[in-house]
Amino acid sequence: MVVYVIKNNGEKDIFDKSKIIQSCLRAGANLEQAEDIAKDVERKIYNGITTKEITRLVKNSLRKLNLKKVYIKYPLKDALAKLNPDNYEFEYYIANLFRYLGYKVERSPLPKLKGFCVDHEIDVYLFKDGKAEFVEVKHRSREDKYIHLDIVMYHHARFLDFVRGYEKGTVNFKGKPNKAWVVTNTKFTYHAIKYSKCYNIELLGWNYPDGKGINSLIEHFNAFPLTLFGIKSHVREVLFEKYGIIDANDLINVDREILRKYLKDDYNKIMKKIYEVMNER
Repeated sequence: MVVYVIKNNGEKDIFDKSKIIQSCLRAGANLEQAEDIAKDVERKIYNGITTKEITRLVKNSLRKLNLKKVYIKYPLKDALAKLNPDNYEFEYYIANLFRYLGYKVERSPLPKLKGFCVDHEIDVYLFKDGKAEFVEVKHRSREDKYIHLDIVMYHHARFLDFVRGYEKGTVNFKGKPNKAWVVTNTKFTYHAIKYSKCYNIELLGWNYPDGKGINSLIEHFNAFPLTLFGIKSHVREVLFEKYGIIDANDLINVDREILRKYLKDDYNKIMKKIYEVMNER
């Protein structure tokens, strides 16, 4: 029997057990565990179930198997969506992620970067090995909202203006323009990907590129967002403004008394989760 799932945008989709298996594998479960979880969820679903309810069922199954690390990491996509757009939290987070990749980074540089025709507001400016790269950051609070072709084309036009400005000597940044990036916490449409491949634009999103998406980078560098551990928005804002704390790596390097001051009664619970995920002791 075909079972339909209601996505966050209200659209219907056929239930696909393999998606649960893949998400559990990405979170750290082994194949046998992932398949057992998918079977357990499959027994409980019904026609018209929401993706949110399926996520809850998966998390419950993970909890029952006592897979603490996997259980904590499973809602990573949701944690990225919860970063606060009002204070550009995702942009700062992405800037920090590029630092792990060896770039010198500047978020939203001022004065605006000059091209040949006009000045441009850039979300994240990157510099490495004498070359300049330019990042357009798109945060989505709903994980089902894709990044479309128009955004990639618009940023490509910016990059071409930088290239011509560099050739004519009008730019105010250092380095030869090398790459244009579009980075998001969600996915790209088929045409956005096709256009980016045609013009060598770098895309970074959820599970894209394959095996090297934003989720893979986060796992590789242990750069887990603070939202994954339930740290509230106003606390994250203070920790960033006063101590430059952006992700879990920053947090574990801060004096414990400072953290106790801001995390208060949640300190032990939050730190336990972080150490479990990062294998710290």
